[in-house]
Amino acid sequence: MRRLIQEYPTWSQRKLAEETKRSVSWVKKWRHRLAEAAPDDREGLKSHSRRPNQAKSCGNRPPRLAFPDLPALPRVPAMIDPDRWLETVDGQLFTRRVNPAGTVQVDKRKYYIGRAYQGRTVVLQVDAANKQFKVELANQPLKTLPMKGLEHGLMPFDDYLEFICKQAVSAWRLYLRKQRQYVSLAA
Repeated sequence: MRRLIQEYPTWSQRKLAEETKRSVSWVKKWRHRLAEAAPDDREGLKSHSRRPNQAKSCGNRPPRLAFPDLPALPRVPAMIDPDRWLETVDGQLFTRRVNPAGTVQVDKRKYYIGRAYQGRTVVLQVDAANKQFKVELANQPLKTLPMKGLEHGLMPFDDYLEFICKQAVSAWRLYLRKQRQYVSLAA
């Protein structure tokens, strides 16, 4: 912005807004800030928040000024195990009723139990070590089913980040779809 103002001092605010692909009010604000700042002052290029940090620990100062010597954060790991969460639910039980198609649903995944068990209640126990469900009917082992939707191995951090971002978008779309159904039923 500073460079454009110096190179084209006759340009209007609208022309500057078009060139920077910003709003006219943004150009007006920054033109005013840059006019007040010295040409070599980099502080004039920083955004100014409308109010100081309100945390009591910061004393109405920006966190970097209040605590200039904060320790560095640890680096993110190079490799991530996306299935490690299974360890936290190992042994957890899920009770489900078998539907007419012979399946039960855990999370968004369907598991086939068998049509002969339609209407019966089964218990699925998480076996994290083997990444499977142990299915019981009336306290008797019925079968084991491999868990669906797992990644089965380590992945680089960047791939994992992309993976969880896609999952978040998918979960948000599912939420919105359910909200629309609820609203249309309520109307």
